[in-house]
Amino acid sequence: MGQAIDGKSGRGVGRSGQPGHLVSLVEHASATVLAQEQVARKRDERSAVPVVLTGRDLRTTVITLDALHTLKPTARLILAQGGD
Repeated sequence: MGQAIDGKSGRGVGRSGQPGHLVSLVEHASATVLAQEQVARKRDERSAVPVVLTGRDLRTTVITLDALHTLKPTARLILAQGGD
């Protein structure tokens, strides 16, 4: 099974006058959103990755993500939970 982590900026602006940014964990095959975390700014996406991954059984799962997220702590978290 494949799952993707990706951040997206919402269209328009929120109450703060700034666009909203979400980091999501999405299943490849069904496009089902499995987890989602809001961040204040696009550059804060890295802090949301552990939140959407923590506590998940990632055995038999390949995680794909942008180069922005290719960090040793992220790789360790994925491997510790059985993912590839």
